[in-house]
Amino acid sequence: MAAKTAQVALDTARTLLNDDAGVTWTNTVLIPKMNEAYRELQQKLTLSDASLMQTTSVSTVNAGTTNLVIASIKEPIRLWEKFTSDPNDDYTVMTERFILPNRSSGVEERLRDWQWDGVQLNFIAATTSRSVKVFYWQEFADLVTGASSLQFIDAELYLAPRTAALMASITGEEGRPKEWNDLALSNLQQIILANRGRMAPPESSRS
Repeated sequence: MAAKTAQVALDTARTLLNDDAGVTWTNTVLIPKMNEAYRELQQKLTLSDASLMQTTSVSTVNAGTTNLVIASIKEPIRLWEKFTSDPNDDYTVMTERFILPNRSSGVEERLRDWQWDGVQLNFIAATTSRSVKVFYWQEFADLVTGASSLQFIDAELYLAPRTAALMASITGEEGRPKEWNDLALSNLQQIILANRGRMAPPESSRS
């Protein structure tokens, strides 16, 4: 089963808001609130260890470089490194540090350690270029149009009622926002189960 587009959730949200024709609740009006709900859903899927929220990327960290920025990263899980010319089975695990250590022996050819500051990965610069493999919790870009993929199976079951609730709450409507929030939450477990995927590899443990 494939993920649907944002248009499906937008149309359902309009139905809940009694505006099927989109006279008041156009895509332009609804999408900012739907993105709020979309970010909530991603956080809930991350907390449930959904494998779709985990991914791996490989980057070259040039000699003398002290950081690495990955646009889609939410939180790193584990890092490995190797010489850029080495085969892929030569990756070795790097050590996470709360504070990067001082190297009294001077600069080394390997990075060895890494530190996450909430924005980027930081290193003690190496004398050689390194291939760094990063296994991490990712975040998806905001929805832009109705054609944007929702990425997650059954995501519209949460996004449509949650978006309707967010819109209704700012208009002062009583009763319905709670009803729609309850509907979104009641559908959440179905979405989590649909997107759990295969058991994550050992290195993904959050402990």
